[in-house]
Amino acid sequence: TLRFPGAQGRPVWSKDGKKLMFKVGGEQARFVMLSLPSGESHEYPIYENFSSSFGEWSWSEERGFVLVSGIFIPTGANGIHRHDLASGKTETLVTLRDTPDRDWNSHPQVAPDGTSFYYSRRKFVSQTPYSTDRIVRRDLRSGNEEVVYQPEGHLSIIPYPFELSPDGSRLAVNVSNSGGR
Repeated sequence: TLRFPGAQGRPVWSKDGKKLMFKVGGEQARFVMLSLPSGESHEYPIYENFSSSFGEWSWSEERGFVLVSGIFIPTGANGIHRHDLASGKTETLVTLRDTPDRDWNSHPQVAPDGTSFYYSRRKFVSQTPYSTDRIVRRDLRSGNEEVVYQPEGHLSIIPYPFELSPDGSRLAVNVSNSGGR
């Protein structure tokens, strides 16, 4: 719209349904939080931190941060980052591992209590025609991780691979047969 110039994408509702957070891409990339009752908006610039083409993101309204999957421009770190909306500070949490069987991390989702998040990790295995996919839960305080789901055999998790239930107790996962086996 004219009110928020740039490519708008992936709106996310607040838990009470009174606010909407969305990404606006372009040269002045930013997150915008819109209060539906008042019509007021607050913009959180991110163009100095992330390219306008960054990937998925997840919002923790209660804790005041977004998780962003993409390249953090100041360090060049490709991974999942926590961006504090009030201060504008960014912390890299998980990086792409530059190894022969590199891990690719995507689709961060903040748990409802805001103390952990879930993400997809794909390890591309060079010796086989398929990848090893898993969904990982990472504690934001300790950094400890646990694999909470891994498909069996040659199944792989497909793009936008899972959705966390509103109470955080269940995952709905999309899988496909990779390699036609």
